[in-house]
Amino acid sequence: MTESVRSGDSDSTSSPQRRIRLAPIVGGAVFVVAAVVLARAATRLADIVGLVAFAAATAWLVTPLHRRVGRRVGSGTATVVLVLGGLGVSLTVGALLMRDLRLASDALVARLERIDAAAGNSWADRVRRSLRLGEGVSAWVSSLPGSVVADEAGGTAIGRRVVDLIVVVVLTGFFLAEGSAVVSAIVGRWPREERERVWALLREVDTRAGGYLRRGALTMLSCAMVVAGAVWAVGLPAPVALGLWAGFWLSVPTVGWVVAAVPLASVALDASRLEAVVLVALVVGLAVATRSLRRRRGVVLRPGAAVVTVCLAAGVAASGGALALLFVIVGAVVATVATSDIRVSAPMPPADDRAVAVGPVLVPGGLVGIAWASGVLVATVVVATTIARSSSAVVWIVTALLIAVAAERPVVALARWAHLSRRVATALVMVGTAALFTALLATLVGQGPASASRALTRLPVVVDDLERAPLIGPWLAERDAAATIAAQLDQLPGRLANSDGATSWFPSFGAQLAGLLWVLLLVTAFMIDGPRLAPAIEHLVPARSRRQYRRLMEVSFRALAGYAAGAVLVSAMNGVLVFVLAVVLQLGLAPVLALWAFLWDFVPQVGGFVGGAPLLLLALVAGTTQLVIAAVVYLVYQLIESNVIFPAIIGDAVDIPGWAAMVAALAGAAVAGVVGAIVLTPLVGVVKLVLDDWRRPDFPGRTAAATTHPAGSATAEPG
Repeated sequence: MTESVRSGDSDSTSSPQRRIRLAPIVGGAVFVVAAVVLARAATRLADIVGLVAFAAATAWLVTPLHRRVGRRVGSGTATVVLVLGGLGVSLTVGALLMRDLRLASDALVARLERIDAAAGNSWADRVRRSLRLGEGVSAWVSSLPGSVVADEAGGTAIGRRVVDLIVVVVLTGFFLAEGSAVVSAIVGRWPREERERVWALLREVDTRAGGYLRRGALTMLSCAMVVAGAVWAVGLPAPVALGLWAGFWLSVPTVGWVVAAVPLASVALDASRLEAVVLVALVVGLAVATRSLRRRRGVVLRPGAAVVTVCLAAGVAASGGALALLFVIVGAVVATVATSDIRVSAPMPPADDRAVAVGPVLVPGGLVGIAWASGVLVATVVVATTIARSSSAVVWIVTALLIAVAAERPVVALARWAHLSRRVATALVMVGTAALFTALLATLVGQGPASASRALTRLPVVVDDLERAPLIGPWLAERDAAATIAAQLDQLPGRLANSDGATSWFPSFGAQLAGLLWVLLLVTAFMIDGPRLAPAIEHLVPARSRRQYRRLMEVSFRALAGYAAGAVLVSAMNGVLVFVLAVVLQLGLAPVLALWAFLWDFVPQVGGFVGGAPLLLLALVAGTTQLVIAAVVYLVYQLIESNVIFPAIIGDAVDIPGWAAMVAALAGAAVAGVVGAIVLTPLVGVVKLVLDDWRRPDFPGRTAAATTHPAGSATAEPG
């Protein structure tokens, strides 16, 4: 007894006292404070990191030129020559670009102001002048030069971009002089036995990605100079701006030449036929030449139109043209690393007795841990900020993917029926769609103002007729509704003249129009590169997981394709009904009303009723009989569509409850408007179908009890 007590006392006294380590706690507190500080300065931090990355990429791309010049005049002199030459060329080209943009915008503003000041004393003319549409467009166009160069209007922002350019040039000189030492220091972080593979991967990146980017830069500069010279030779305005635009887009594979030709074609409309033909032929010839250069033997990297266009869209949405170029560079490097046979793991810091476990992550102690934690923190803040700034590009990309999936079946069917190649069938579908929307836009521009004026002019007469209706008539008559509406309409031009007019809403409309153009460009790129891009992505998946990946992709594509095809068919039926009603009741604007109903019918639950609102409004103005017929027919059809047609056509393609579809539509609308409401619903349905398929016993790689023997033992076989 005594011995046991003594033994226990001895154990208790000999065991070391447990102490709380203050260093991890202090380090965690400092990390949290640093995260808060960096989050408050996230935008400027992302800009600084972008400047450094752009300078490093520029130095990497001009390294071969630096070496050639250095062999003649020395490395230091070559660095000075390239830095001063690059700064001088950049400032000169930037000044010429700003001058061209200013002159072009001033000319367009003057033309719009002349149109806005057109004579006319009708009510529609007074409303048009009061809206000051030309003034709104003029304000937006006048801000474009500053927005293109500095992402915002104003001389201060442009001056800040000039400072950024000087910083980039200086940093480029530093990387040219010290780049080899910096790269060697970074490679030295890997273990000795892995460094040879790291150097081999870097050489492959320089050969493939660097070669692709250098050829693209030379193509861009050559095309820009040729187009600028041609525009200057024929005497058209803005040669530098048009040359840079054409050179930039002609370097984009497959789809870039179309975008490059649009401003040239618009400028050529004011020129003679010969000059217009020369410019169009020049763009086509340059497009053919650049395509043949890309398909030439020895080109070991072809990212494709989809990858390049996605990088450009994300960069433009985040911070303009400079970041778009940086994203293209990063995309080429990522494509090279992803398709390389050399695999290199990321270097990890050595762990010692001071390391702290944070969940599954082991953070080293001391200065090494502080450095790694700081790097992770900065990278996280920069990536999160960039994603947040390019959120509109995410909406463009997702929308374009859904449209491309929906268009896959018509393209394949046309190719089989007409015995065409997939590219030709894709081009025909895109051209047909563009022609349809152009015709609808022409209808809206040609008939819209007259129809709106006629409807608003007849509105007091219609309300006067409703005052004699059996139910609502006495209530309207007591309030003298017809006279009140007539007085309000007469005062409308004056109220519009005292408001901001189009200057308050047209910039937002212009941004939406730019987003629509990006969506169309992305759809074209996805449809062209889809068959090539899907196997390439599958090749990146580890071999042990490819069956699961293929199964999930098949489920996702089948769900999206089924939903898209069914939704297009149901929406088309709704649009046809609206078109027939508008024609039979002689309401006017039948194609535009049909398009409005077609687009809104994609929005679950409420889209059908919103899509029919303009139809009912014009029917109300046309007369009571037309309103009753249109309302009864349209509402009965909506009930049939919601309860019979939609479930029968869509089926189980996207099987989610009605309340879930409503929540998804509201959430999508809150994030990205009508486009978000249309896009998020099928995505929620696809996620549900993927989860359901993943839980199935026959999912690839899953084992399940196949048979149970009488003894109670079960044999397992792979699913």
